[in-house]
Formats: sequence, structure tokens, C-alpha cells
Amino acid sequence: MEPENAFVLEKEQLEKEQLEKRIERLEGQVAYLLGFTREFPPTFSLASVEKLHIQRVLNYTHGNKAEAARLLNIGLTTVYRKMEEYGLE
Repeated sequence: MEPENAFVLEKEQLEKEQLEKRIERLEGQVAYLLGFTREFPPTFSLASVEKLHIQRVLNYTHGNKAEAARLLNIGLTTVYRKMEEYGLE
């Protein structure tokens, strides 16, 4: 094999590996955004799970905090406190 052909094959293999890694990363991000259990980046703290759940409920209620509080079975004041604590809008 000619040296330049070996370089092209090596470059193509490297690009393929990079693309596969990028696809795997994107799959993880999509799964995370859709609410599947596969998290990206992986976090296991209770606070991170609580923050994500509150954000999803707020998204579900289109930002209606009173409705979110009802669905979460917590007080409206707690919703506001948690939003401030986690930097949610």
C-alpha cells in the first residue's frame, strides 16, 4: 500500500471513530432531554434528580407554578424556593 493511501485510510478510520463517539454522546443527550433514565452527563445526587423533575413539571405546566405545585404535591412557596435554589426560571 502506498504511504499516502495508508494515511487516507487511517484518517478515514479516525474520522469514523470520532463520528461514532459523537453519535453516542448525542444519543445520551437526547435520552437525557427526553427524560429517559440514561443521564448525560451522569449525575446521581438527589438534588440533581429533584431539580430535573421540577423543571420537567414546570415545562409540562407551561410555567404555571400553582399547577406545578399541585402536581408535585408541595406548597407553592416550596416551588418558588426550589426554583431559586436550583436557578430555575
